[in-house]
Amino acid sequence: MDLIQANGSTFRVTEELARWRFELEIKASENWWIAFTNPTAGPWKRLMGRKNDGTMGEVHRFQRDEDRPDLVLVCDAAREIAIIEAKDTLEKLIVKSQVIKSVGVITNLARLLSEKSDNSYWRERAHYGIVAGLLWASVDDTSAKSFDAMVKHYRDELPRVAIFGVEVLKDPTGQLSCRELWAPRTRPEGMPAMCRPACLS
Repeated sequence: MDLIQANGSTFRVTEELARWRFELEIKASENWWIAFTNPTAGPWKRLMGRKNDGTMGEVHRFQRDEDRPDLVLVCDAAREIAIIEAKDTLEKLIVKSQVIKSVGVITNLARLLSEKSDNSYWRERAHYGIVAGLLWASVDDTSAKSFDAMVKHYRDELPRVAIFGVEVLKDPTGQLSCRELWAPRTRPEGMPAMCRPACLS
């Protein structure tokens, strides 16, 4: 991601910064909550669930050398789980080695979570639907053509999973905002927005 001028100084929109900005959207949401986040430093090992009273508890503990996603989000109202892979640019998400890694992470974690119905913090979430997310930073709105080209890299390997994008946009003042991208007619019915929706045609 290009260096950005803001308040007289420059900064780079890294993968970490883009993910953090999107997390702020989720923390402000009434519908979605964060089950797992993968910061560069921090308590990255545990994927968490919660009971009806809001009590949080461990559902899965990642091993140090285990591939893990960048974010896992839950929407109980729509019975959906979003497994998200992030990079600082869209181009890095379509590198073949990254596609293979991301597909493996999404597939393996979806299977693992479907087997956690006996975990008291997960329970019925084992039967929720799965959507796959790709998050990146940009200085310009990604076109429908570019977004569709990116999704095609994943669609053959994830034919039964809806795929969406989260674009963290930087304006000329250095302010960051998020928009949520879906190809037409792919968004699961009744699923609340995570951030500013931009259904592409």
